[in-house]
Amino acid sequence: MGAVRKVDTRNLDYTITLADGTELRVNAEEEPGKLYERAGEQWRRSSKVVGNWRFVVEFEALSEPRPAQ
Repeated sequence: MGAVRKVDTRNLDYTITLADGTELRVNAEEEPGKLYERAGEQWRRSSKVVGNWRFVVEFEALSEPRPAQ
């Protein structure tokens, strides 16, 4: 899929926003693995195919490390 900006995992409809702004949706229960792409206000079956649903997450420090309180 390429670079991912965010993944919204609320409810069972996961919305994946790519770096280019493309929004994809997958339902984790009814149709796991089938992608839908936003076309205006509608969601249409996407031609994208995902063979591996692994996400690598990188965190960037926003402050200096501090001891736990």
